Amino acid sequence: MKPFHFNIRANGIYADGFVDRDGVQVGDTFVYELRAKMVGAAGRNWSKSQNAELAASLSSAEMDAIMSPVDHPHVQVEYDTNFYGGNYAGQGERVYVPEALIDLVGGDVAVAFAKLARVDAVHMVGYTGDERFDADGEPLEEFALEAERCA
Repeated sequence: MKPFHFNIRANGIYADGFVDRDGVQVGDTFVYELRAKMVGAAGRNWSKSQNAELAASLSSAEMDAIMSPVDHPHVQVEYDTNFYGGNYAGQGERVYVPEALIDLVGGDVAVAFAKLARVDAVHMVGYTGDERFDADGEPLEEFALEAERCA
């Protein structure tokens, strides 16, 4: 396996000893950036062990896909932690899952969503079928096809 930039000791700080799911070292700063993207402000006060758990739960390839550039295609997933299947009439939260991560998990949007959002896929209300977005939720012009709601 070819290492990613965050696996190479010369490219970062490795004082905290973070490793990915496969035991490959991951730079400290990268883990903190990953946590910020995945968890946001709620992760500011995470302990070293919580950061280590996050790193250990993902492969380096998954980490790289999650950190894909903002302008790469993402699928919009709607979810509600109070939803457990069936009809849904509410307004859920939205998360934008990188297509690169979906491809890594065999095209399964639910698996990719669960890895990124750290929320069980049972809470997924639906996702866009053909429309693609950037990481901030802005539609990407080259993917401006009719979106479908899948439940």
